[in-house]
Amino acid sequence: MIVCRLADMLNQRGMSRRELARRSGLNINTVCKLANNANTLLHLGVLEAVCRVLGVQPGEVLQHVPGNKAST
Repeated sequence: MIVCRLADMLNQRGMSRRELARRSGLNINTVCKLANNANTLLHLGVLEAVCRVLGVQPGEVLQHVPGNKAST
């Protein structure tokens, strides 16, 4: 299963989801779905915008958790 660590990363930085949306130009709903692990499809442009604002690599945002199956 692939999980998104965005909520943890925002908490560590003291940044709100709304602030990330503002800085990245992403829709607040997109940011919230990503932070809540509610996405099943992630466009590379969204990932690039998150990485640019937070100054991280994609592998820091997304994590593979072995042994868990993604829901379909």
